[in-house]
Amino acid sequence: MNVRSANIVGVVVSLSFLAIAVLVLVSACGPDIDDLNEMNRLHDSTVAAYYRGDYERAVELGEKALEIAESQINLRRPIAISQDVLAKAHDKLGNYDLADSLFAESLHLYAQAAELGDPRVTSLDIAEFLSNYGRFCSEQKRYPEAESLLIAAVIVFKSTDLAESAFRYALTLSELGIVYDQTNRQMLALPTFGEAIEVWRKYKPGNPNLSYCLHSIAAIYSDLGKVQEAESLSVEALQIAEAALDSTHWLFLKSMAGLAGVLGRSGKHDKALPVWERAVRLSLLSEGDTSSLLAHYRSELGSCYLQLGKINKAEPLILSGLQQLETQTEDDDPRLARAIMRLGQLRTKEQRGTEAESLLVQAVEVAEVSPGVESRIVYLTQEELASFYLETNQNDKAVSALEELVATTEKVYGISHPKTARALLDYASALRRVSRGGQAEVLERRANYILSRQ
Repeated sequence: MNVRSANIVGVVVSLSFLAIAVLVLVSACGPDIDDLNEMNRLHDSTVAAYYRGDYERAVELGEKALEIAESQINLRRPIAISQDVLAKAHDKLGNYDLADSLFAESLHLYAQAAELGDPRVTSLDIAEFLSNYGRFCSEQKRYPEAESLLIAAVIVFKSTDLAESAFRYALTLSELGIVYDQTNRQMLALPTFGEAIEVWRKYKPGNPNLSYCLHSIAAIYSDLGKVQEAESLSVEALQIAEAALDSTHWLFLKSMAGLAGVLGRSGKHDKALPVWERAVRLSLLSEGDTSSLLAHYRSELGSCYLQLGKINKAEPLILSGLQQLETQTEDDDPRLARAIMRLGQLRTKEQRGTEAESLLVQAVEVAEVSPGVESRIVYLTQEELASFYLETNQNDKAVSALEELVATTEKVYGISHPKTARALLDYASALRRVSRGGQAEVLERRANYILSRQ
């Protein structure tokens, strides 16, 4: 986190607990009433345009409101509020540098308004500003800054009336959970998502954002090998999303894919199949035939058919999904790495070993340049390549691949995760094949210790 953000967070959090009891400084020249009325009208119109998705209009109106606010005296709070809405609109339009500057300035100005004792400053507003900027930093993958801002927002939210702030508080907890999850700290993500779920269930039980939290915890449980818990949470997530959202909404589709993925990872491919089929149909309706989301779902549906031994159905789906992703995504898109891996798995089943190996190596290479090198897609592709070498008795290559896999697993999941234990056991198996039993024994003891602690 940069110094500016650190100072802002420190000032704001401390202010929120000082009750902000200073008198307002009143200027000799008060603001013009007509200008204030026009500014408020423009601000309301800006917010309305933003929430109906007309971001260009929101920017146009917001800049006019900001211009009036900046022409007045002692209007730090209105300026900050206008900047915050403008920042969100610019974020939606992809103007990230401008959005970043506006988020930071709005938070700084609001902190100044609090220092000067503006009676309209509230803890809830402070928490909102922190949360908005924190979510922006998270989306920009600036995770250290995001974490500090979101933790500060959570602290301030806890000082407010949760009956009033529950929605934003739960959203902030969810975003903080995402930060922990994306930075491979699942043991912090679990209780954070859990707290968000408690807030949703108590104050907003039908809110579809509850579905997202349940889906996120289910994915972590699935990684931990807690299959029943993961499946139960995934089913609940889908039920909530289905009740609250249109069947083509992105969160509903994400919940479907989440359930299908959990079922597939637990070996229930027959149950996963109809879920993937429905996800493909709905994404076609929602996104059209040329979307990268549809391509990803087709590839995963093909993989499901492959696991069920239906190669003739699997191949066209995997091929079409990969071809679409190659033309519609960047070269470092993790979905592309996964789709290449799926084709490698298909070629393995068809006993086309040379082609399969080439594809699996390529999948690892794409995964390793994906955003966040120590990511799960790196683990997934390395695991598949190592399994291929083991299955085809290429023992020296298997040892090398599994050594890399263990290192990746420790970075992605931690040294005490069940996946680390399984990688160690596979590595030990490969070492025994090349007559390195002493080293294998050490790894097996470590793996068994990890598993005994679960």
